[in-house]
Amino acid sequence: MSYTLLSEYDARSSYDEMLDECYPEVVLGYSTFLPSDVLRRMDPTCYEIGFTEYCDNLAEDGTYVDGYTDDRMWWLGPEEVEEVGE
Repeated sequence: MSYTLLSEYDARSSYDEMLDECYPEVVLGYSTFLPSDVLRRMDPTCYEIGFTEYCDNLAEDGTYVDGYTDDRMWWLGPEEVEEVGE
């Protein structure tokens, strides 16, 4: 089985994209906001909890996030890990 290591930046981009696909844009007057931006700015704690859970779900599928779930990779050899991103 192959494992992947994502940078935090790439994982957050993926999480934001998932939020923006799952929820409609927020419209206030003539302004339109992405759901990921609204959640991150209005409730940063909820955003971080959701991101951590998103990282946990990625890890279950063999994709680890640097700084979040990479500590679970200690038993893997370097030949088993493909780094993606930055």
